[in-house]
Amino acid sequence: MAGAVKANVTRERVVGAGGWIDNRPATGGGGEVVRVECVEWLAPPPQAASATAITNAEGASHLMTSRLSLSLSSTVDLSTTMTNMNTVAPSTLDGAALEAWRSYLQSHASIVRVLDAELVAEYGMTARDYEVLLYLSQAEGQHLPMSALAERTMLTRSGITRLIDGLVHAGWIEREACPNDARVSYAQLTAVGHEKLRDAGCSHVRSIRRLFLEHFTSAEIDQLASLLRRLPGAHPDGACTAE
Repeated sequence: MAGAVKANVTRERVVGAGGWIDNRPATGGGGEVVRVECVEWLAPPPQAASATAITNAEGASHLMTSRLSLSLSSTVDLSTTMTNMNTVAPSTLDGAALEAWRSYLQSHASIVRVLDAELVAEYGMTARDYEVLLYLSQAEGQHLPMSALAERTMLTRSGITRLIDGLVHAGWIEREACPNDARVSYAQLTAVGHEKLRDAGCSHVRSIRRLFLEHFTSAEIDQLASLLRRLPGAHPDGACTAE
């Protein structure tokens, strides 16, 4: 067609029993939001045609098709030729998705609880204590600003302060002032704290193997590592014991 210009766009519509109307069902209610990939004719538009929608009443994609006539309402963009439609993801979890999410949450809570209890019983430290000592042992000069520790442990400033107070009292770390900024203070790992971390590390790794790794084959662990590193906040670098 002479003078016709195409442009690829994406629109959101609502499908109803009676056809298309922008952002609402045409008749009968029960419409659902769909995301439409379009080719638009900028000038002049071709003759309006019907569109084929792949949808169902549950809001999920379905192989059944139904032809939806374009309404002649002024709110309908007759210059749009619909080439593909996908329904918006459902708002509920079920099946394998629900099982994966619940299993992840429950197993994480259970494993951390056991790890914490074993560290307390054998070494008088919590899993959070161990985590802070480990971060310090792996940092340059074995010290970090309080703000960095709060960020890595995902604790508030007051929360990390209380935790550091306990570690200072145990003699495992010391507080140091920043020589260039009086507002900044550092946590410094002590020799006693480093030795305590090394002692606890051997037992801690055995517990991790028993509670987590022994439930998978080597190939499954490789696959699991690849999948989990996609999650927000995942940091695959670093070790879980002091050298």
